[in-house]
Amino acid sequence: MKLEQHFSHQISHSLHVNGVRTLPSTNQYLTSMLIKFVDSEKLFVDREPLLIELMKSQKQPGKLHDIGDRCLFLTGYFYDSLRRMGKGFVDYHYDIGRSAFGNLAGISKTRESRELYDELSGLFHPLSVAIGDLHLPLIGEKDTIELYSKWVQTHDSRYKHTLKRLGIQVDTGRN
Repeated sequence: MKLEQHFSHQISHSLHVNGVRTLPSTNQYLTSMLIKFVDSEKLFVDREPLLIELMKSQKQPGKLHDIGDRCLFLTGYFYDSLRRMGKGFVDYHYDIGRSAFGNLAGISKTRESRELYDELSGLFHPLSVAIGDLHLPLIGEKDTIELYSKWVQTHDSRYKHTLKRLGIQVDTGRN
């Protein structure tokens, strides 16, 4: 199976299972973004802090696109690494990514691209979760136990989601 087909299928499946409806162009966008980041050099390059990059790139579609993509990929695929630095660090990346895509929607010249970037901004969190679900087939028993321990310590909804997708129900005893 080609990489493009694999990512497209996985993202579509995750969005469906999680009850997230998107435009077909959003699924295509996510698939292309994932293929781009197969080359890790596209992600891990020395750069300025994201907030500074965002402030300098308000009217530069290419840079806004790059910032949004990096934040979406990091919060999706590398959520746990960001979470180890604190929930605020995750929220920072969510906010920067949403802002980058929102700014892109505002400067887009076509209705289709405005709709796409509006959706990427508005559904940033569920799209991040769908990207994170790419890990599911790789999670073994030991990883599941570690994930459960992290959930017990943090009650992080993302960990709860992953455990639920693995077939493990957790109950906080709260509503």
